[in-house]
Amino acid sequence: MSPIRPLTEYKQKVVELRRRGLVYPYELVKLMTPEREGVQADFPPGEFVEYDLDEENRLVPVERPPGENHANVVVGMIRNFTSKYPQGLSRVIILGDPSRGMGSLAEPECRRITAALDLAESAGIPLEWFAVS
Repeated sequence: MSPIRPLTEYKQKVVELRRRGLVYPYELVKLMTPEREGVQADFPPGEFVEYDLDEENRLVPVERPPGENHANVVVGMIRNFTSKYPQGLSRVIILGDPSRGMGSLAEPECRRITAALDLAESAGIPLEWFAVS
C-alpha cells in the first residue's frame, strides 16, 4: 500500500470551498470550457485565457498556473464553440474568488473590474460576472 500523498495547495482550496458550499473560480472555468474531444459536458467546448493588470493597469493575457491570481477576482476571456458559432462566442468573464478574503472587493479588485468592463466595451463583446454572493 502506498502512502497517501498530501493535497496540492490548489486542491486544498477546492476542498475547503466545497465544504462551505462554494465553488473555486478555476473549477467553474473548467466546467464552462470543456475540451473539444471526448468529453460529455453540459457546456459546449471552450477555452479560457486569464488576464491580469500590467504595470500600466491594462489587462493583458497571463500565463500562470490556476490559483495564482493576485486579487479576489479572476478576469479573463472565455470562448465557446457551437454549430451556430463555429469560430467561437467570446466574452469577458469576471469570477469572484471566495478563497481570498471571502471574495471581498477593494481597490485591487475594482481596478480589474473597471479594466474588464473597458476590455469588453472596446472588443464589442459581452461581459459575464460571477459574483460570490
